[in-house]
Amino acid sequence: MDILIGQLLALLTFFLFPVIQFLILKYHSRHEGLPELWYLPDYGFRLVIRNMGRPRNLYDVKYHAYIREKTEKSSGSSVGASIYSTLERDESPVLLNGYDKVMVCFNLIGRSKEELEFAHTDSHGIVLTQSPVQENKSVIVEYSAMIDNGFNFDIRVLKRIEINFSEMINLY
Repeated sequence: MDILIGQLLALLTFFLFPVIQFLILKYHSRHEGLPELWYLPDYGFRLVIRNMGRPRNLYDVKYHAYIREKTEKSSGSSVGASIYSTLERDESPVLLNGYDKVMVCFNLIGRSKEELEFAHTDSHGIVLTQSPVQENKSVIVEYSAMIDNGFNFDIRVLKRIEINFSEMINLY
């Protein structure tokens, strides 16, 4: 009976220890790779993956930024459709600690709320594309990254950020 109890404890320890390591690692990595929206007066808005002051590197960083436009319900249809147009898409093998990754840059152009336009810009503030700001549009950025860790567990960060154009009007 002692051998059976010893074997059960050994088996439990063998499987429980990695689970505890994984849960501790997951808890301590919850603040890694968080997104931030910055505003620089000369350049506009930037949505970045924040990795400054973090002890870990991020690997296999992939992101996709696009504009989603919700259309009205058509006759005979119970739901509306969505139209997607890509702004940015990129993959980076590594994002070292102490660096940030700019995913998308944009600005709001116009003198009043009625003529306000969304301008997709590069990192220097040069306008690449423009579209009118409408209530049914939003900017969506989806990204993923692997967190470097000493236990060799694969911890993946998956985030989705949605900025509605109606909220941008309030920012203006």
